[in-house]
Amino acid sequence: MSGATSRRRTGVTLATAALLVATLCTIAPAGAGNGNGGTYQQVPDAVLSHVGALQRLFGGFAITPTSGPIGTVITYSGSCGFAADTISVSLTREVSPGVNNAVAVNLFVPIPSSPTGTFSVTLTVPAEGIPDVTPGPVTPGPYGALAACDLFTADEKRLNPVTFTVTEARG
Repeated sequence: MSGATSRRRTGVTLATAALLVATLCTIAPAGAGNGNGGTYQQVPDAVLSHVGALQRLFGGFAITPTSGPIGTVITYSGSCGFAADTISVSLTREVSPGVNNAVAVNLFVPIPSSPTGTFSVTLTVPAEGIPDVTPGPVTPGPYGALAACDLFTADEKRLNPVTFTVTEARG
């Protein structure tokens, strides 16, 4: 990004965002028990329609599908929450407690001009990990699907990871 280009970040404070998240996480459909014999208030459709808007505002992503065998093409779709220039995605596995290494990456994919950095990018589940990073076969089990906006820049934003499950090949 050139020095002449400026970015406009959201004006929402962290406290406001926390309140929104806390509110959305404590409301459930009418009739759902809260463990104390009471029920939660039903979420109005108007509120539910704004969940996607919150994701665009604060950033986040989803993957489709969420599981599949080697060769599956995973689509990462979401938003950075600001006008990012690139998106980098990866599929990782735990190689030792607390240490994850990538088995596949798609780095620095340009994001079309968008005030919220909306993106859609794909990554294919490989048969083998990346040599010198995570060598060896990709085996069935849970893997981390990660996404980062403007990786390795002052504006870098890592989005919350989701899980992709590699399954056995269908015979």
